[in-house]
Amino acid sequence: MLTHLPPGTAINVKAPTSLIFYMIFRSLIAAAYSSVFDSSHLSTPSKLHLSREPPGNSSGSSSSIGSPTMSSSPKPKSTTDQVFTTKNFIRILNINFQSVRKKVLNIEVLIKTTNSDIILGTETWLTEEVKTTEFFSCSLGYKVHRHDRKNDHHGGVMIALKDDLELLDVQKSKNLELISGRIKLNRNKDLIIDSYYRPPNKTDADEDYLNITYSELTRLKSKKRNTVHIIGGDYNLPDIDWLSMTFNRTNHYPQRVNQTFVNIVHDMGLKQMVNFPIRVENTLDLTLTTHPSFMIRCKPLPPIGVKSDHDIVLFDTSLSPIRSKTPRQKIILWKRANI
Repeated sequence: MLTHLPPGTAINVKAPTSLIFYMIFRSLIAAAYSSVFDSSHLSTPSKLHLSREPPGNSSGSSSSIGSPTMSSSPKPKSTTDQVFTTKNFIRILNINFQSVRKKVLNIEVLIKTTNSDIILGTETWLTEEVKTTEFFSCSLGYKVHRHDRKNDHHGGVMIALKDDLELLDVQKSKNLELISGRIKLNRNKDLIIDSYYRPPNKTDADEDYLNITYSELTRLKSKKRNTVHIIGGDYNLPDIDWLSMTFNRTNHYPQRVNQTFVNIVHDMGLKQMVNFPIRVENTLDLTLTTHPSFMIRCKPLPPIGVKSDHDIVLFDTSLSPIRSKTPRQKIILWKRANI
C-alpha cells in the first residue's frame, strides 16, 4: 500500500498504527484533488495562475516564441492566460455532501488543496443538536451558515465562506431547502449567493412546492443593476438539456416539474454553467448565474468521500470581493521594557 502513496509523503515508522493509516488516507485524498489540476493552478496562497482554458490545453504558440534576442526587446505577453490574485477573484465549490459530519477529514484536505472562498453545500444531513465545529474546525478559517431540515436528518443546505468575507442579509426559507446571502463586491457591486436543494420526491403532485419554489427563487432577483446572482445546489433535474433549454430526453420527471425550473432560469435571466455530468451521466448539481461572462472556469473534482456519488463542481469567477483586513496584533516585548 505504501507504494501507492504520492511522491514526497513522509511516514514515521515509529508512530502508532492508527496515526500511520490516518497520514496515508489524508495523503491519498490530497492526491485525488490535486491531480485534477497542476498545483500552481490550485493552492498557491499568494498568487493563483489561472487560465480560461483547462491546464495543459493552452495554445503552444506563445511558448514557441522563446526569449527575445536582445535585452531591450519587449517580452511577448500571453494572450490566453490571465493572472488573478486571491484578492480579486472568487472560487466557489458546489458540493453534495451526503452527510457532512462523515466528511471531516475530506473537508480539511479539500479546503487546503483548492483554497476555495465559498462552499455551497447540499444534503448536509444535520440537525440542530449538531454543532458546526463538529465538522468545520475553527482552524480552517470559515464561517458556516446552515439551514437544516427539521423533519428528519436528511437534506439540508449550507453556505461556508472564508473569514475575510462577510455574508449579509442571510435568508433561510421556511418552505424550501434554500439559504441566501449577499457579499459586497468592489466598485459598489453586490453578489447574491444561494444554496438550494430539491428533493427528488418533489414532483408535480406537490403543486404548492413548485409554486413556492418559483415564487421564492424569483423574489431573490435583485432590482439593483450592479448585482451578480449565483445559485448553486442539487436540483435533481436530469431531463433538462440546459444548452437548448428542452426536456424530452429521459422523462424522469413530469413536464410540469421541468417547465417550472426552465421558467425560473428564463425569468431571472440566468445561465446554467455546468456542462459535464455530475452523477453517472446526469448533470444534477447546477451553477446558475446572471453574469456568465465573469466565469473563469467550471470544472469537476472527485466526489467528497468514498460513499459520495456526486462530483464536486469548482466554479471560478473574476468577481472582486471586499475582504476584511486582519487587524494587527500588538505584541509587548518585555525584555526591552525599562522597568
